[in-house]
Amino acid sequence: MKKKGKSASSSKSSYKKKSNKKDKAHSKIRSSKSKKGKKGKKGKRKSVDNMSIKAYYDSYQVFLIDTTLTPGLRYMHFLYGPLKHPVYVVEMNVLDPSLKVGVIKGLNKNDGLERIGDMFTRIDSTVRDSLLTAVNANFWRAYRNTAIGPLVTNGEVVQMSNFKNWTSAFFDNKNRMYIDRFDLSGTIRNENGTKWEVSYVNERLDSNGISVYNTYAGSEIPFVPNMAIDKAAQDFLDNKPANQDDSTEEELDIEQLKAELTEAKRQSNIEYPRVKVQIRYLRTPAVNKEVPCLVNAVDTGTVGMPLRGAVISFGKNYHPDSIPAAGDTLFIKFSTGLKDTVPYMQAVCGTPRLVANGLPKHEAEYEGSRNVRFVSHNLPRTAIGTNFKRTKNYIVMVDPSGKGRGANLAQMAAIMKKLGAHDAMNLDGGGSSMMVVCGENVCNNSRVPSGRRISAALAVFRKQMILRDKNANTE
Repeated sequence: MKKKGKSASSSKSSYKKKSNKKDKAHSKIRSSKSKKGKKGKKGKRKSVDNMSIKAYYDSYQVFLIDTTLTPGLRYMHFLYGPLKHPVYVVEMNVLDPSLKVGVIKGLNKNDGLERIGDMFTRIDSTVRDSLLTAVNANFWRAYRNTAIGPLVTNGEVVQMSNFKNWTSAFFDNKNRMYIDRFDLSGTIRNENGTKWEVSYVNERLDSNGISVYNTYAGSEIPFVPNMAIDKAAQDFLDNKPANQDDSTEEELDIEQLKAELTEAKRQSNIEYPRVKVQIRYLRTPAVNKEVPCLVNAVDTGTVGMPLRGAVISFGKNYHPDSIPAAGDTLFIKFSTGLKDTVPYMQAVCGTPRLVANGLPKHEAEYEGSRNVRFVSHNLPRTAIGTNFKRTKNYIVMVDPSGKGRGANLAQMAAIMKKLGAHDAMNLDGGGSSMMVVCGENVCNNSRVPSGRRISAALAVFRKQMILRDKNANTE
């Protein structure tokens, strides 16, 4: 996006221009839409009983778009299967060092919701790297608007607790995707070897235990919710999608809404008297890495969130003499349990797993999802996956636009397998499903922010390299 008052030719910034790359990628999408792609075979229609599901689906495939957005990033749009599922795919070359995976939190708040289009606008004006594409990520809790399952952005844990047996995707510092049922846990230790277990992240459910709050919890702790019931109810209704067949959606329950708002205020009240330790990170946070921190101050009541730091709240079950003091050095570590030798920087959660070790078979029942409509109905879907060598990441959306239809979970598993996924998982879908490429909604070709507000998005960025002056003094 070009800034007003600046021309591409006159700018001499030390950073590469975002706008030119975005405009070129955007023009590629538009030009490729006018070209007819390669059509698949159209033989006689056969029943599923007479041939394998894979062969049945492979016999129906029509490519509408297949283009390179930018080096290392491929965009495809095709109709797949006899039901003509409209499939949108962004394929990322993990080996390209100029690309990186990121997680965008709605409004940069634990309970924030934001349209993907608005995320693009915000990121474009505040982040140096170029945002190329994004899709919806975690499911979220109605009324409270917090993400469900592990959520990590730039090494900081936004949500720690897992939900049922849901699946998560963690990304290391080289953008490689690891899909498994990770169960995050946290520990804190001091230089004397004393250890404390982290009970909660960005929340407190009771007066005991330890809560860790970071910048996503707000500018001060505790955060005091003050939204009125009528405003919260209207906010819920305004964000409800028009598609009422989306079985993952909840109907508005005023009594439940009141209960959730009351619970939020209760948590704030029990947090207020707790002893809070303000810390500053001495190293960039990462999951499965111990992060040294310096204690800036210790206080009760309302405390401010330190820059590049966090607040550790000790429950009433901890004796005052055991709580760290200003000037102490602490070490915080969040661990995944599985594959815990890999440092992770980003993570999202969803359900169910669609492809496991190359086998396209969804695991909805095992993960606790038994709703017939969610499993078997043709709905908008969003999924991600990676190939066997973790050299490619697939970001996929199926949307029932035009003559096509949404997908059920079995069909979504087949689509991910067809793309080359060795492991894949389903993300939030239904009315939340949306993919934006180069600032444009791929479903309606509009650059105007639309759709519902979501809790988090999974994104791909192009890193902006600093152009160094060859004549500069390097001594």
